[in-house]
Amino acid sequence: MMNTPVVVSALEMGFERGLVKQTVQSKILTIGENYKTVQELVSDLLSAEDQKREEEKEMLTEEMASGRGDADRGDSFW
Repeated sequence: MMNTPVVVSALEMGFERGLVKQTVQSKILTIGENYKTVQELVSDLLSAEDQKREEEKEMLTEEMASGRGDADRGDSFW
């Protein structure tokens, strides 16, 4: 699965191995087949990276909001 020319090309472009593996596995589970073109895989990898960044941004925002909430209530030790 990870040794196909399409996957090797994506890895050589610098995409994270874990993200490539997750994206390929998702494709196989959903469609039942691996990627046929590098373009198709790269497109999905870029989308996955965008989604990952958005999720990290949302988590950071939530953490910051909850951190401020504690200070506003006077729960802080200091």
